[in-house]
Amino acid sequence: MNTCKRYIIGFSNYARDDDGIGLRVVEHIVEKSLDKGFDAVEAGNDGMRLLTYFAETTGKILIVDCALVDLSAGDWMIFDIDDASSRKKMKKMSTHDGDLLALYDNARKMNFFMPKIKVMAIQPESLSMNMTLSSSLASRVPEYAAAAIEEIGKD
Repeated sequence: MNTCKRYIIGFSNYARDDDGIGLRVVEHIVEKSLDKGFDAVEAGNDGMRLLTYFAETTGKILIVDCALVDLSAGDWMIFDIDDASSRKKMKKMSTHDGDLLALYDNARKMNFFMPKIKVMAIQPESLSMNMTLSSSLASRVPEYAAAAIEEIGKD
């Protein structure tokens, strides 16, 4: 029996419309008591908090985040974090930059334990400076939550 913990982690920013989708998905999971067999965690865009889950007691992490992945607004994809690369240019190393892939790469370089990590990337419609989801994403939160729960249950 696998005793390692599993996590669905919302890595997002409420202040930029659809960039908050990861947090909204985790909120939905917790509010509906769907978090069975895993923990649902809101990490915001706090990379230091995310790194605390890179531990030998962690079996799998699914990070839910907004990402520009060349899909239609509201569509999503799940991929292994090792299969992706960032297009952002970082000026300096930061745990608060919001670039998940650069954070992961830096953690690997610093010899953090690397559990199995998948990313659920949701294409935004709007990244304006508001605190609301676009209707394209808001109506699909239950769908995203169901897909995330299905994925975290896979080996």
